[in-house]
Amino acid sequence: MVSGGRRVPLALATGGQRSDKVNLSPQRHPPATLPSASSLTAARYVPPAQRLQDALEECADWDRELKVLETSGHTRLGVFAKPLAMQLEIKAASKAESKPKRTRSSSSRSPAQHEVQEGSIEVEEEGEQSNDPFIHQFYDEQGRSLSERLLRGRMRVLALTKLVHGQHSASKVRAELELAEAYARLNLWKQTDLHASQAAALLQDLDCEAQRAREAAEAREAAGKSGSKRTLLLAALECFYDAQCDEAARGRVALHDLMATLQHEGAAAKHDPLLTSAFEQHKLEDVFASTQTLHWQQLLMQLEARSQPFRQHLAIVASRLPPGVEHTLRALFASLDAAEDGVVPFHAFLEHLQGLQADPGGHRSSASLYVQTLSSTLQRVLDCVGYHSLTWAELMTLGANCHIRLPATAEAPDDDQESLAMLQPRVKLLMSRVFLRRGQLEDAVRLAQTAVVTRERLNPESADLVAFYLVVAEALARRGRQLRVLGRQARRDRAERWLQSAEGTRHVRSRALEQLELASGSSTTPVSKKAAEAQARADLLQELTTSSASSKMGSSLPANDGEASANSMMEAALESCASAWALQERHFGREHVTTAAVHVSLAQVHLLRDGGDGERGKSKQQQAAEEAVRSFQAAIDVYERACNGPVPASAFLHLELAELYQQQPHRQSKALAEYELVGRFFLSFAGEFAGSETTRRECCALALDAFRQCLMLLRATAVDSPAALESQRAVLAEMHVASVAGYGEFSLEACESAAELARTLRRLASSTSRHTQSPDNLRVAARLLRTASYVAESVLGVGDRRVRRLRKDALEVGAQLRAALAGGEDDDGGDHNWLVL
Repeated sequence: MVSGGRRVPLALATGGQRSDKVNLSPQRHPPATLPSASSLTAARYVPPAQRLQDALEECADWDRELKVLETSGHTRLGVFAKPLAMQLEIKAASKAESKPKRTRSSSSRSPAQHEVQEGSIEVEEEGEQSNDPFIHQFYDEQGRSLSERLLRGRMRVLALTKLVHGQHSASKVRAELELAEAYARLNLWKQTDLHASQAAALLQDLDCEAQRAREAAEAREAAGKSGSKRTLLLAALECFYDAQCDEAARGRVALHDLMATLQHEGAAAKHDPLLTSAFEQHKLEDVFASTQTLHWQQLLMQLEARSQPFRQHLAIVASRLPPGVEHTLRALFASLDAAEDGVVPFHAFLEHLQGLQADPGGHRSSASLYVQTLSSTLQRVLDCVGYHSLTWAELMTLGANCHIRLPATAEAPDDDQESLAMLQPRVKLLMSRVFLRRGQLEDAVRLAQTAVVTRERLNPESADLVAFYLVVAEALARRGRQLRVLGRQARRDRAERWLQSAEGTRHVRSRALEQLELASGSSTTPVSKKAAEAQARADLLQELTTSSASSKMGSSLPANDGEASANSMMEAALESCASAWALQERHFGREHVTTAAVHVSLAQVHLLRDGGDGERGKSKQQQAAEEAVRSFQAAIDVYERACNGPVPASAFLHLELAELYQQQPHRQSKALAEYELVGRFFLSFAGEFAGSETTRRECCALALDAFRQCLMLLRATAVDSPAALESQRAVLAEMHVASVAGYGEFSLEACESAAELARTLRRLASSTSRHTQSPDNLRVAARLLRTASYVAESVLGVGDRRVRRLRKDALEVGAQLRAALAGGEDDDGGDHNWLVL
């Protein structure tokens, strides 16, 4: 606003007696209300280190909760399932938010319509909430599962770790490793391989850098013993860092404390006249002036500005740097010193300095060694002291004294070497698991065994070794099975080549002549020469494949073909399981829920054992199957006792037991019982997650698979008797319930299950035509077929072959029902009662 040729402030122009509204331009929209104190508090700045600590605590809580769900097997069903109830809640919330914006449409509606619409939304929300009693234990407000939340948290931790600790640190290796482990928990092995490889590469670089730093430190220590000694500035800097870490002092130093510290360094004062002159008491009194205490960084800046001997000492230290280093450091310091006050941000300077460490040519020059040593020293100071700024005097002193004594605080992290030593076996173990999923079993065994040896050196009694032993057992068992299969294939190939040779041909012909003589002497059908030769070749090939060739055949076949290596690996796998069991029992006991994993691993090792061919091999295979059954049963008992009933983990083990029983002819009834138990469990478990579509559908699919196996066993072991048909009807009825619950009433799965149940009911009614329940079965079959034909016609179309078949079956069942009803009324004496409507 302009008044009388000069500009008047807007506050003065609008603060008079005029009460009319000021006309503002469209681009200017003043705030409606001032921000409250709560909003200012919520929007306050949080340092990256604090955010990283909060993210780590959140991930630790989620990891603890997720381990409970993983142990019970809940995470194997619908990991990324988004609950339908929460989707409806989000839609309802979005509609409620959009109502005030659409004023015209909302005003055009009647109040009655508004009440009906709002009431319908409330009813839907209440219905969905009542169907999901456990929904908030597995998902957050946005519908994310614990696995997804942990994965997102690990990503955030990795980003904050890069921001706080830089690209080259043990903390970044740990963050990469934990993110890779989070991906492995979700069976996302491609992403696991990516982050695990990055962690392994960074860990190797840090090991090389640590080795070079140790060599440089040894060289500097030797040089220090020969010439240089401790300086007064180094002693003063140690005193300053102690004051910074002291909660009471907060970095402020008293004059008498500083003089007392410097007097202890009498030997250094004799060899350093410049610093002795700079730290004289009367000069320090001039710097402190009338204040009792002074912040140590202000003291350094005052000394650098006032004291000529202090500046001369820094110049001498800078002149002793390797060629080119002083110019690089001064340029970097000046680029970050925007205020030109002699102070630069510590984190930014260290990050730029770490970026200078990469030497493209790989030359280990004195300049690169100095920069690496300086970076590690600055990182130690930053981790221990944690101050945000850095001065030139500190930089020169720390560069010349890498072995500075830092205060031992509770907040200081562990030594980098110790952290790297703890991370190395974890990285190797995860890479071993990645190689297992790839099928590179030899590399998996090598890495797993190396990881176990490395971890045992740190602490042979640690409970973490249980997971290492189990991975080694799996890798050894699978490698042993692979060697046995490869050896058997190699023996078969050599046997085929030997049979094609002249010696093998003679043996085939002699064996064929023996078979012809036996056939001619018996009363059986005569055998042709070609068939006898083919049978002789097959018998010889079987003999040479199952065992080593005999000496009378003149063959030089080896005796084992990897059999000894396979056997030794299987024994080592069993020993690893035994070690894991012993360690688990010492730490947690036999009844702990995590002990079940050891039983499961032992059962899997027994299942991978191959006894070989022949009667002896079959007996060994049978013994291994029995051991696996006992281990599975022990794991099931542990799960159900620890979890107060069946859980998904125990149900999956029941499924393994059913498959083992199904392979044995005399245990078909046990297999049938196990399949029924599994199907009924997953069917009931699907009802607990009615709002989670993916989890419910997966549970119903598992229940349907189990019921199909039951149906197959029933049809294979029983004839079409009424009792057998009744058992099949009960299983098909449960299959129909599972299909409707998992895929919906108007789905092809429900249609097929209804049609199959109707056909079984028809067969049951036909087999018991005079039974009183026969018309009831036909009525249910007719209703199911009508429903199935309607659904199939809606989904597939009128002209589909399946629709026509369902219609035909429905007509036939309807005719059979009418005949059954007419036959029952004829027995009562009514000849034409069926005509009465």
